[in-house]
Amino acid sequence: MAEKVCAVCGKKVGFGSYKISDGQRACAKCMKKAGYGMSTSFNEIRSITLDDLKKDAKADKKALKLEKKEQQKENANRLKEFKADLKVSSYLLIDSKKRQFKIKGLLNGLTIYDLDSIRGYEIVENGGSVTSGGLGRAAVGALTFGGAGAIVGAVTGKKHSTSIVESMQVKILMSDIDNPVLFIDLISSKTKRTSIIYKTAVKDAEKIIYLLESQFKESADIGVQESSLEPQSSADEIRKFKELLDDGIITKEEFEEKKKDLLGL
Repeated sequence: MAEKVCAVCGKKVGFGSYKISDGQRACAKCMKKAGYGMSTSFNEIRSITLDDLKKDAKADKKALKLEKKEQQKENANRLKEFKADLKVSSYLLIDSKKRQFKIKGLLNGLTIYDLDSIRGYEIVENGGSVTSGGLGRAAVGALTFGGAGAIVGAVTGKKHSTSIVESMQVKILMSDIDNPVLFIDLISSKTKRTSIIYKTAVKDAEKIIYLLESQFKESADIGVQESSLEPQSSADEIRKFKELLDDGIITKEEFEEKKKDLLGL
């Protein structure tokens, strides 16, 4: 009976070797070197070819490392060129000209994201969704909120089983494989619903959503025209931007410019 040897290194194999696609066997050491092992499924092992095993796993890792380095370099350049002209405290900063944003956080604060990658949001309290909506193309033809205080009403208007909140977040849904979900933490420790801290967090959540919505105004206008909404919608939009002005999110000059656009002046 012929002695079984590893098709890659030529050494004798026994128990613990792997049978690959063409019936040949590979030792555990060569499998591991190529990036396969105990966690690899039976079907995947049976589909592995000798060429797959001869590939240099280190070269693949080196390529991935190089790609990651290039991404970091690109992001560093974006950070350098990022000029925030709209913000909600340090929670959310937007560069409206480049349509980019960044959020508060040890790691998130070092990354620039594209506004046009946003597809929706949720207000999450104690791990459960309080309210949600779409942004960008997902929201064309529909206003995600009916007016000032809508988020406040959604959060405070519900009956709660506890008077303590341990967490509150704005969850941003992205059409980005690398960053499908982003979180803005507003509350991260036990807080009473009656406290100023809680009420401030609710208002900050509202400001964040309104500011994001304002960046998709053009898309919303297209939807308004197509769905033939009543002329009063311009007045409603002006009220929205007036609230952003009152909250210090936009400047008086930006408000006046938006008002002129909405009134067609």
